[in-house]
Amino acid sequence: MSGYVIDLFFSFSDRANRREWLLGTLVLALAAFGGIALFNDNSFDESAYANPDIPTMAAFLWMSLVLFAFVALSAKRLREAGRPAWMLYTIAIPAFIALCAWGSGLFAHPFVPSLETLGLGALLAVMIPAVIGCATRPAKQG
Repeated sequence: MSGYVIDLFFSFSDRANRREWLLGTLVLALAAFGGIALFNDNSFDESAYANPDIPTMAAFLWMSLVLFAFVALSAKRLREAGRPAWMLYTIAIPAFIALCAWGSGLFAHPFVPSLETLGLGALLAVMIPAVIGCATRPAKQG
């Protein structure tokens, strides 16, 4: 069982059906929010002079791991759904940019209207077609 889970989240080979992708995405979202809440706790402070708007290194590494697992899972789902391979880049590149920006403290207040918030929204908008491609059933060919 553990080999299947490791293969599902950390391997780019093979395929994932729609149910596996939906459940895997839900598990990864819960893991991401839980990890960020746990690792950004004040008791886990790395320095006396740490900026509260910048996540801790542990939270950044945890989020990197979760995003890698999401990209690997989405690659499998896109392959199973028969979508073009370039759609994976519309998930991987914006996710990497958002992760780096979040790690540097750029998206510290995502619900306050600012230019950074618009940048985050644009990155998420780029990801929408590929995420919809993963969540829907493939079109019947024939």
